[in-house]
Amino acid sequence: MIIGLALAKPGMGARPLVWFLMLHCVLVFPVKAFTEAADVTALQALLENWKSVLSTNWSGSDPCGSYWRGVYCSNGTVTRLDLGARGLAGPVPAAIGGLANLTILFLHQNNLNGTIPSEIGNLTSLSTLSLYMNGFTGQLPSSINRLSNLQQLSLNQNLLVGPLPELSNLTSLTRLYLQNNHITGSIPSSIGSIKYLQTLYLSDNLFSGPLPPSINNLSLLTTLYVDHNVLSGAIPDLSALKSLQYLWLQDNQFTGAIPSELGNLPSLQNLGMENNHFTGSLPDTINQLSSIPYLFLQNNRLSGPLPDLSGLINLQGLDLTNNSFVLGSVPTWLSKMQNLITLNLVNCGLTGDFPSWLTHSFPAMTTATFNLNQFNGTLDISNVNRNLTLLSLEDNKISGLHGTVPGFISVKLGGNPICKSVTFSQPDLCDLSSGYGPRTWRQDLSCSKLICQQGQSLSPENCTCMYPLVFNIILISTSFSTFNAPRIGGLESQLAGQLKITSDRVWVQSANFTSLNQTVADILVFPAQSGFWDDSEVSFIESQLRSGKSLTGYGQYRLQFLAPPQGNIRKTLSKVLPIVLGVTLSLVAILIASSIALLFWRRYRNKEFLLRYGVQQEFAKHSLQPMFFTYHDAKMITNDFSQSNKLGEGGFGEVFKGLLPDGTKVALKRLYASRSLQGTHEFINEVTIITGVLHRNLVKLIGCCIEETERILIYEFVEHNSLYHVLFGSSNGPILDWPCRYNIAIGTARGLAYLHDDCETRIIHRDIKASNILLDKNFQPKIADFGLARLFPDGASHVSTRVAGTFGYVAPEYGLYGQLTEKADVFSFGVVMLELVSGKKSVTFGADYVLLLEWAWQLYEENRLMELVDSTLKPTLKEEEAKRVIDVALLCTQAMATKRPTMPQVVAMLVGEREIRDVPNAPGVMSELMMGKSRSSSSVEAKPEASY
Repeated sequence: MIIGLALAKPGMGARPLVWFLMLHCVLVFPVKAFTEAADVTALQALLENWKSVLSTNWSGSDPCGSYWRGVYCSNGTVTRLDLGARGLAGPVPAAIGGLANLTILFLHQNNLNGTIPSEIGNLTSLSTLSLYMNGFTGQLPSSINRLSNLQQLSLNQNLLVGPLPELSNLTSLTRLYLQNNHITGSIPSSIGSIKYLQTLYLSDNLFSGPLPPSINNLSLLTTLYVDHNVLSGAIPDLSALKSLQYLWLQDNQFTGAIPSELGNLPSLQNLGMENNHFTGSLPDTINQLSSIPYLFLQNNRLSGPLPDLSGLINLQGLDLTNNSFVLGSVPTWLSKMQNLITLNLVNCGLTGDFPSWLTHSFPAMTTATFNLNQFNGTLDISNVNRNLTLLSLEDNKISGLHGTVPGFISVKLGGNPICKSVTFSQPDLCDLSSGYGPRTWRQDLSCSKLICQQGQSLSPENCTCMYPLVFNIILISTSFSTFNAPRIGGLESQLAGQLKITSDRVWVQSANFTSLNQTVADILVFPAQSGFWDDSEVSFIESQLRSGKSLTGYGQYRLQFLAPPQGNIRKTLSKVLPIVLGVTLSLVAILIASSIALLFWRRYRNKEFLLRYGVQQEFAKHSLQPMFFTYHDAKMITNDFSQSNKLGEGGFGEVFKGLLPDGTKVALKRLYASRSLQGTHEFINEVTIITGVLHRNLVKLIGCCIEETERILIYEFVEHNSLYHVLFGSSNGPILDWPCRYNIAIGTARGLAYLHDDCETRIIHRDIKASNILLDKNFQPKIADFGLARLFPDGASHVSTRVAGTFGYVAPEYGLYGQLTEKADVFSFGVVMLELVSGKKSVTFGADYVLLLEWAWQLYEENRLMELVDSTLKPTLKEEEAKRVIDVALLCTQAMATKRPTMPQVVAMLVGEREIRDVPNAPGVMSELMMGKSRSSSSVEAKPEASY
């Protein structure tokens, strides 16, 4: 007080005194903690649970006042918790329910597991709940229904099971994401009462029963995805959904007619209906959907004449395969679809001469398949569109050929009378090796992502795990050379009749036509509904199969391999013999133990022999000689897979550093035994592909190990890990200057160009991303991880396949429609180049996705493109080169695949040998794809840190 008065000057009055008193109060009286006590308690519980991750950023006793990372407050209460993509693991503590004023909760893209705590229902102020891309199990808690203020609920890409709870109280909900789980039961009709719902994702689950008619009450709905379930029944009235833009119904068991009302939905831009049981004729109102890019109706039971569809002026893909349409000749209105890229009319009852206009009337068309029809006469190929790379007419009645086959197109005529003529001068056209795949059949279940224990498989009848009897047969002299659903179904019925069981118990898992008259088929026979086998039935089935009787329409067969069920076999009472008195129990025990040991030893040896034989056969096809390592070798060179040698971990397995006896450093990729998508087939595929290609910008495979459940790949060691690791990993790592990044761009392009154009067999990688580009000691790039690659037959420019790729890099036509060409790799390469230039990830997660590609395009339109460049590059940057890389990246990421350059063209543009004349078009908005949505089951990998 005295000090304050002494400092006062005349005319100032007591102002210094006021300041002194204020300062005194601040110093003497403690200030109350800023965060509410209940919130502190809840956050401390989370900190205790996830201490290893949160402890460095959560310190102090006042979360709001200490600015704990990811904690946002208002007036002393926690209102937002952002812990997405933080590496959290384990269950979510029940204490999270104590954050009573929370409005936004982000826990997405972590490694969380266990059940979602019911205490989540206490957070009644929540507007956004984001838990996607974790490992949550169990049922969705019923307490979710208490969150009446919730606007967005994201639970996709977890392992949730069981039926959905009541959700009718979520009256504020606008977006619901439940895709890619294991949810069962019916879609509740009460979902139709959520009147503000705009986006509904239920795909890739196990929903059954009908689509509820109450869906028609959702007048604001723009997106409805229910594909890849086991839904059945007729499609209800959807005429009130005037805002609907995306409707995906494919890969279910829907029946009845396709509703004509679908053609009257004014906003509909995307429609998926393939792989169902639709019957009746195609309504002519479909012709009004002028905005849809694809019409896929394959594998239904549609019949009758085909209406005029010339109004579908933006159609890029049309597939009517395997229906019962009465087509006769090819409809002339097809010629009006000038944007067609893919046309598949397999097994459509087409007759007469093949019209020559089909080969030159479509400027953008790359693929045309007309297998299994009745075309006859002479095929005229004297005038063929330059973009057409595959024309497949296998199994028709074509007897002549006019014109010379150009070098840019692959023509497939196998199974036609012309191929039986000894004077035919082009027998190479008769090889039944079309990339479309009628020579090979593989059936995948909609519930195939469920994991069964060893020895069990999923029954196609009810998607439950059972112990099947597994066998392999050779059909010795078949009268056909291609496969389709009716032909496979007939084989199942014939076998069921011979084995005296119902046809729903027989499952032809795969079949392969191996020569002019032989077919190899892998078949499973499942037990009856009870799930148990009687040993007498097993014995009868085995004896019938070993007899090799003829099958009507399929000829004689020979049993190659048979494995009895590995569990749930009950002894028939009539065969249970009484125990003979006087027999020494110890001797009986010894004999039984010896027999069991011998049985398991034989099974083990038989299984190992078949596995190794299959691998050697696959290698022999390609004349490959990779080094084989035993599991013992692998343990030795990695010091028993020591954690100190661990280089990384990803969706497929762990990567370890190893040392060969001669001192050579290697990297071992040890695949997960149960979680990996790479089974025996995929493993052999990777080894076959990598061993057969050699290029300075491709990682070199040294050898492999395949023993029991172990699958290990041994690669050359690459010193600087991956591009992802260097760009986005530790801040203490190496810094890439501009000359280095420019060299990485060119080297990666050259590696891809080699895969696409210079390999003996063209290869599409399908998973180009920053973590699959490795950097050696000189920072030279090497493309790695061909585990998702596919051998791409010459001339086959389109393969419809399961989507395999990584979140943020997948091309629109591949992710949304399963349309795979080398241009999918081009798109992914473009995204990587944007990451390389900007130093930013392709996708930034949060309340919404921030896409690097869309930001780059925005900068391009605003003529601010150089703002994309990483600011740390300024000292070494050459602007002309940087702009060239960005321009090429934008060209590579065009929405339409045909607008993208080839990889050899990319190389030429990057090195300045080819002028960049094309003006990029805005890439398509991919928010749907970024939500993990694809037309086929997607391999979406959320952890890109692991290399190799």
